[in-house]
Parts: sequence; structure tokens; C-alpha cells
Amino acid sequence: MFGSDGNLWPVADMLFGQSGVDAHYEVDTRAGMELRKVRDAFPHLTLFGVISSHTLDTGTKEDVEKEVLSCIEAAKEKGSIVVGCSNIIASTTPIENVKAMVETIRKYR
Repeated sequence: MFGSDGNLWPVADMLFGQSGVDAHYEVDTRAGMELRKVRDAFPHLTLFGVISSHTLDTGTKEDVEKEVLSCIEAAKEKGSIVVGCSNIIASTTPIENVKAMVETIRKYR
């Protein structure tokens, strides 16, 4: 399992193809690592945590719900995706947004 955020496309083939890594956590959509594209490029990888910490921290409840639903749809369509927050929940994150994430995951999983 490998964990990192950011745009990993420049080293993705080496990191996810040649290294033997089976899983990756924090697919960083805001940095250009679009979930479906990562899944299509590396179908053997299990992907974890795709809800942006930024969205949780600064978005509205509706923004969070929209992002969670998008990730759930990708998980159902592509498989081997574990939907959850990326790598942190900042201390400034509104509790309502965390609840919205968890409730939306529970409702639509």
C-alpha cells in the first residue's frame, strides 16, 4: 500500500505499475488524479479515501454530498474503491460536513 497526495501522474507507471503496489490511499482529485482515470489506468489497485479534505473543510453540506455521491458512483461502476475522507479531517472542518459525508456514504453505499 502506498500513500501520497498530489499529482502522481508523472511517476504513476513506475509507482503503481512496476513497484508491485496493490493499493493507494488518497486519490487527490484536486491535484489531477481523477478517480475514474486512476482506476482505468491501474485496474489492479485498490483505491482509498477520495473525499477531499478541502471540500470537507471549506465546502457546503451540499458540496460534500455531491462529492461523496460522485465517488460512490465511481466505486459502484469501477470497483475496488473504498470511499472515505482523503488523508485528514482538519480541526476547522464543520462537524455538519463530516456528518454529511458519513450519512451520505451510509445512505448510498
